[in-house]
Amino acid sequence: MARLCVGLLFLLVSSTFFAVSVQAQSTGLSKGQWAHYSIAGDLSEGVIASNFTINSVDASTLTFQRLDTYSDGTRQVETQSLDLVTGDGTGPPGLYFAIYPGKTTGSPVYQDPTFNISKILQGTYAQASRQLDYAVASNSTDKIEYYWDFETGISTLIKHTSISTGRSLVYAAMTETNVWKGQTNQTPPDQPNLNINLYAAGATILSGFLILVVLAGRFTKRRGKK
Repeated sequence: MARLCVGLLFLLVSSTFFAVSVQAQSTGLSKGQWAHYSIAGDLSEGVIASNFTINSVDASTLTFQRLDTYSDGTRQVETQSLDLVTGDGTGPPGLYFAIYPGKTTGSPVYQDPTFNISKILQGTYAQASRQLDYAVASNSTDKIEYYWDFETGISTLIKHTSISTGRSLVYAAMTETNVWKGQTNQTPPDQPNLNINLYAAGATILSGFLILVVLAGRFTKRRGKK
């Protein structure tokens, strides 16, 4: 009986510690912040640009609006969410728009112990030199490189490349944002005379990041076999 009580106490303390540690972490982002990405690549599905605007933030979840602009002049908008603890969300798997800021080399990006920050880099995005967290996910055919801003955790670049051919499949680079301190442009880039299609709940999303769903599925199957 004493051992059972000790075991239950340990679980209670561990659960409480985990909850407090999650709440203590800051997302590094806030409501109203946005980022604009230029999209290219053989599998971009015709998307040439995407705007991400944060609608709400709590201890571990970001809710944001994603507006994709297509090469034919149409635009499509979807509200999505991302859990910064697990990496799960309502958008396509693998669309890692943000992480908790300040992750050091070797830290898990989310809860998956095999997906870690491999190094800290320096780069220029949206007219500012930034320190970056870098991680890579790959299998036998594809490689996805992720770059997040070290200070805020927001994505600055996603590079999806074919390993066998070296082709750029998806290249999504931040070009404008109001997240950096001192930025004068406080409103997302607007492109007039474009038709906006609002997705109904549960509709299929076709975007420049669609290929990430396929690749994430491959990773899931591969891990499931272990």
